[in-house]
Amino acid sequence: MSMNSLTRILCGGLFSIACLLTLSGCPRNSLEKFAPGPEDPDAPTEYTTTESGLKYRILRKGEGRPAEEGDETVVQMRGSLEDGYIFDTTYHDGHDMHLPLSAGLIPGVREGLKLVGNGGMIELLVPPELGYGKNGHAGVIPPNATLTFLIEVKQINRAPEEKPRRQRADAPLEPAADMPEEWSTTESGIKYRMRVTTDRLKPEILDTVTLMHRIRYNDAEGEIFTDTYHRGHGRYGAVNVLIPAIAEMVTKCPVMGSIEFILPPELAGDRDLQWMPIPNEGKETLPEGVPMHFIIEVTGIQYKDF
Repeated sequence: MSMNSLTRILCGGLFSIACLLTLSGCPRNSLEKFAPGPEDPDAPTEYTTTESGLKYRILRKGEGRPAEEGDETVVQMRGSLEDGYIFDTTYHDGHDMHLPLSAGLIPGVREGLKLVGNGGMIELLVPPELGYGKNGHAGVIPPNATLTFLIEVKQINRAPEEKPRRQRADAPLEPAADMPEEWSTTESGIKYRMRVTTDRLKPEILDTVTLMHRIRYNDAEGEIFTDTYHRGHGRYGAVNVLIPAIAEMVTKCPVMGSIEFILPPELAGDRDLQWMPIPNEGKETLPEGVPMHFIIEVTGIQYKDF
């Protein structure tokens, strides 16, 4: 009995994921102490054939979207030959198997796992060209064998989402098509509007963030006071040390979003921009008595969304 046998069979020796299985072969159920879960009452008796030639039938519908490339599936499964001879099974001891959907998995099983959601059960008929072809495998799978797999998907571990990044830029994000023409006004008197909204996290007052910004005198057409774009990269610091009015606006803007606002002179406080200005430009303090136009992008939140 081999600890890694079914994974080696499924993956052609490319993976080494521990699982307690037998390579000796056995009649159906003779070594199985556990039984597969129930089928749906309306489970089809006929197979559906995909373009690749894989035949399958969904014996129990799953929930949610099926696994995709890069995901890992946690399964119970049985593999058998055309005569019913079981070459491997997890049902002999009930241990789950972890199968990543990647290039190492045999094509028929890799395709089949993308057809059923979490909690579902599927039966696959894998033709030789989607299994081990004319060579067979390891003396266990004969040449040109059609393989039958019964697979129950216990869990789908999703691959980490690759979130877009904007770490360098030479100009602000273009406004979204649905950017409002009208400005909103806070209770404190700041006029603002979202130039770009996203479904990402918004900073909280105690967070540390990375920002890109452009600050102009008076309005959107005024002379640039300071900005990060001519240097091509953002600035990094804690939200709660900024001027309170600026911090309030930062917390309204989600990651990869952009907010535009006009800061009245009376809300500039001590006018110290802290970590926002570009170093060595001599513009760390906002001028007195002049409203300032801001465009701010939040490009990351430390330890949360970055």
